Amino acid sequence: MSWIKGLIWGITGMVVGGALMLLFGQPLWSEPMVAGAYTFFLVGWLLGAGVWDHWARGWFGLENRPTPTQQSAGTARYFAFSTDHKVIGIQYMEKKVRRNWYYRLARRSDLKSAQTRYSTPCGYLHSD
Repeated sequence: MSWIKGLIWGITGMVVGGALMLLFGQPLWSEPMVAGAYTFFLVGWLLGAGVWDHWARGWFGLENRPTPTQQSAGTARYFAFSTDHKVIGIQYMEKKVRRNWYYRLARRSDLKSAQTRYSTPCGYLHSD
């Protein structure tokens, strides 16, 4: 399962990124440390989910493994690296729908409370 391998590589990347940020003197759980660890997590996830096996090995003179475009069936292929354009399109569409849902959820919770965090009566021109 490539998503499990991606998760393992991602967590490894997050640990490496967090350790590097600690070496650079960032305090634990500071914003730069979280951003650095998350960046390394994303790179590790991509490499582990299939970019390394099916694309990046050729950069170092190694033989790329064949891309499993038609072998995988079901929903698992949408969580793996793929060169199938239909799969890529569905991955992008799912990401956009999920992101819009998160934005709407944050906006509804903001409007529900008496103290708004994301919007003010003056709109975007208001500065604190």
